[in-house]
Amino acid sequence: EKEAMAYASEVYREQQSLMRCGLHILNAIFQEQAFSVKELDAIGDELATGRSFFNPHRFPLGLGNYDVNILEVAFSRRGLRMDWHDPRDQVTAKQLQDSTLIGVVVNEMNSKFGGMFKSRHWYCLRKLKGSFYLIDSSKKQNDRMSYEETRWFLNGKKNSGVHIFNIREGDVEVEG
Repeated sequence: EKEAMAYASEVYREQQSLMRCGLHILNAIFQEQAFSVKELDAIGDELATGRSFFNPHRFPLGLGNYDVNILEVAFSRRGLRMDWHDPRDQVTAKQLQDSTLIGVVVNEMNSKFGGMFKSRHWYCLRKLKGSFYLIDSSKKQNDRMSYEETRWFLNGKKNSGVHIFNIREGDVEVEG
């Protein structure tokens, strides 16, 4: 158990900065600083062709708040696919054990300042060394989870407005 806890602290993570949790989960999935604010802002600009000021995919001035379209393009440029998980379906052990699964990305609503300000927050569960690691840039540390704990955790998010995406290698479709 001590060895597992020590490894959890070695798993790559970034602490929350501004509204850049989308950037932080990309880098957590790749386990290195794979992307920068400049790169994600550029992807947002590519997606918003024809718009002069307002970009529907991100906030201005490098503040972040990157949407799913930016993340999907970023993952695809590095050879990974971002598959939406239908919230009506349970996450199964077979899905989590699939060899093409790298991790799971979660997007959920956060309330701040007593519920006066609401925004969406990204975090991920990265599959490494036979476990999943909950990597959330708004938290102080990573949490190690078994496959069964991960399944229960994700299924507990069902019907709560949470969006779950499976991050996979290649172009393989996997049945649940």
